Amino acid sequence: MFTKIIATGAYVPEQTVTNDDLAAIMETSDEWIRTRTGIRERHLFEENENEKALRAAAQASEQAIKMAEEKGFSREEIDLIIVATSTPDFTFPAEACLLSDRLGLPGRAAFDISLACTGFLAAFSTASAYLASGMYKNALVVGVDVMSRLLDFSDRSTAILFGDGAGAVILSSDERFREGAESGVQGSILRSDGSRGSVLSYDPIYKNGEGKGSFFMEGRAVFEFAVREVPKLIKDLLSGSGAKDQAETGSTAEAESKAGDEASELKPDDRGACKEAIKPELYVLHQANYRIIEAVAKRLKEPMDKFPYNIDRYANTTAATIPMLLDELLRSGRLRDGEEVVMAGFGAGLSLGAILFRW
Repeated sequence: MFTKIIATGAYVPEQTVTNDDLAAIMETSDEWIRTRTGIRERHLFEENENEKALRAAAQASEQAIKMAEEKGFSREEIDLIIVATSTPDFTFPAEACLLSDRLGLPGRAAFDISLACTGFLAAFSTASAYLASGMYKNALVVGVDVMSRLLDFSDRSTAILFGDGAGAVILSSDERFREGAESGVQGSILRSDGSRGSVLSYDPIYKNGEGKGSFFMEGRAVFEFAVREVPKLIKDLLSGSGAKDQAETGSTAEAESKAGDEASELKPDDRGACKEAIKPELYVLHQANYRIIEAVAKRLKEPMDKFPYNIDRYANTTAATIPMLLDELLRSGRLRDGEEVVMAGFGAGLSLGAILFRW
């Protein structure tokens, strides 16, 4: 089934918070943050602002709609809305339902997906499957998170890492947008390992009596998981083995850990085994840490210029990082029709996902 990303959009709040700003309120420094994460600044909502997730999602969506309208698309053609978020404005109703109303699109299928930083990949895969089935024709997929809602700014281990933002894409199966080679999802893998779920979690119960939940992250464990598992997942995706059942292939967490770093390297032979010798032009990775991006590139034996990034300016916006980066790449002309692009990421769960998309 033909599918195409016909438009993208992104939004971040006006307030910019630099590393020096954080150093004024906690024990840290610009040098300490930059060398460990690659982050220089992030955008955060003001504390007293309302409807933060909805406003960000709507702004990013309107940008995507405007781009699509320039191609002859009408917002009324959107018949499916999926929002990936772990920080909605309300526990319920779903953010997607509120967004449908805000965009003047009543009656659409609309729901949320909560998978933290892997959420956009799950939402994108779900939308693609709906379009491939013929149930819907045009989907608006949004990744949005307001991490400032959860952060304790006295905790250096987490507060320095995150920003607020939203990214949106419009995915269509309408033949009038077909240009050249068959585009769309060429492969998709989502995996989770709940046995490691405790290393990255947020408990909303007000344990400290001050109206804040408990954010916990075991940074080293998350870093090692990402550096080890993301390259393996991309290798499986490009070799076409991602559709196999994990139990059938013995791909348990324990077995994968024992496989070692060598197993996560993408060698020329791996591409040669692919039906079409897939060699992606770009790897659009979740923006959690620049050092993770570097490590993934090294293990895949690919040059860093294939791994665009914007974590230095926005930090980790969780479900929004990949669509925000896609928007930058599309508007700057780095995404061209017919090219293969890998989108990959990881997050709480622990979860991870990868999508091979032909632009």
